[in-house]
Amino acid sequence: MLTLHHLEYSQSFRILWLLEELEADYELKIYERDPKTYQAPAELKKLSPLGSAPVITDDTVTLAESTAIIDYLLDQHPDSELRVSPDSEHRVRYLFWMHASQGSMMSLMLMAHSPHYQGCSGTGDTKPDQTTHGITAEHC
Repeated sequence: MLTLHHLEYSQSFRILWLLEELEADYELKIYERDPKTYQAPAELKKLSPLGSAPVITDDTVTLAESTAIIDYLLDQHPDSELRVSPDSEHRVRYLFWMHASQGSMMSLMLMAHSPHYQGCSGTGDTKPDQTTHGITAEHC
């Protein structure tokens, strides 16, 4: 049985949405971040040493990283229309947006919407405060 290991305030919402769109059978295991350190719990770090999410487990497969999981899931559902075929004229644009969303844009979106990064103004103020959990403007 496929299990999505979901960490609050993480990219695993993308995988949850995909699983729903595919009408896939899956279990959802939810993990909460430590309220002081904002880190993933040790139980999730056993699956993903970086403590990142999403992670899926599927029989003998354990896989992290959103785009890798997306590819894996779409491979399991070859009749899905959610992946642009290699011979499509739109394939290059599909590849660009699939990887740009994960690479270039995701960190900016997380900083804008995650409570962990609230207070990152980009003003050059490098004094950490309680709101930013030690993340300074240099990290934003």
